[in-house]
Amino acid sequence: AAALSAAGYAEAPGRTEWSRRGPTCGRRGVTTAAGAETRRGARFATYKLTAAGRGAAVEAFQREMYDFINAQSRDIPRPDPMPEPAPFEAVRGMFFSGHAFDADASLVALRDGRIVGITITSLNQQGIAYTQFTGTARAVRGKGIALAMKLRAIEELKRKARKLFRTATSPA
Repeated sequence: AAALSAAGYAEAPGRTEWSRRGPTCGRRGVTTAAGAETRRGARFATYKLTAAGRGAAVEAFQREMYDFINAQSRDIPRPDPMPEPAPFEAVRGMFFSGHAFDADASLVALRDGRIVGITITSLNQQGIAYTQFTGTARAVRGKGIALAMKLRAIEELKRKARKLFRTATSPA
């Protein structure tokens, strides 16, 4: 059998869409994360490799990600004001460590060394993968970076033989 692209893998028999809260985004011709990466001008790296490259400065990198996540979360239109974010120490345990955090399927999109996108993937006790957060900087929205990060996460989950992946997309 021919190898499936990440998008094909997500649509393959045996994969089930759990729910749909709104219309799906078009793929904009994106069928692999690598193709999107080169066309979008961003470099994708796993959290695992990026954090390892930071050495002793890994906490500073986590705080940079935390600040990015909070800024992008506040930039999503919503009817009610966004509550104050949880302290870094609480989020650090949920997003960046522990058995649930998947450091290989959590990605950072970088452009000129700056974070322009993040997707955080975790696994629950049943082994179901879930996107905790995916967001991009306003300047790069609409270019397929968030979708490409999710496709790259799916490629990694496929490599690990994970069969279920759940994600959500906000309207921003």
